[in-house]
Amino acid sequence: MDRRLFTRIEIPGTTIKYKRIGSKMFFSNLSKPSDMHNLSKSGLAFDVDQALGYGEKIHVKVRFPDGKNLNLKGQIRWNNPINGGGVYKVGIQFFPFGKSRNYNSLNTLDYLRSIDGLNVLNMNPDM
Repeated sequence: MDRRLFTRIEIPGTTIKYKRIGSKMFFSNLSKPSDMHNLSKSGLAFDVDQALGYGEKIHVKVRFPDGKNLNLKGQIRWNNPINGGGVYKVGIQFFPFGKSRNYNSLNTLDYLRSIDGLNVLNMNPDM
């Protein structure tokens, strides 16, 4: 049974770079790029080359095939090893969208709303 509340779409050619939020290495670089598996109004899934713990907060930079880059913050919700080869598929849930420093940008939400398949986003920016 699928527990997802929102439809996920695939956008081939979309890549992700990430870094942990609040790590001791504050000025650490973003990871190397990896492929995004899917995207929904509430989160996304992608591959990483290290285990990330449930609840860990991360910053992701999403690069779409049209050249658009989005910066999003979220939290790890699941982490599954792939074929025992040191690669993990992870899912993150986005932080709310709004004007607070700890929220994701409303401009980012506008871009997500413009994507075919996600154009039904009705997220409350005051959440």
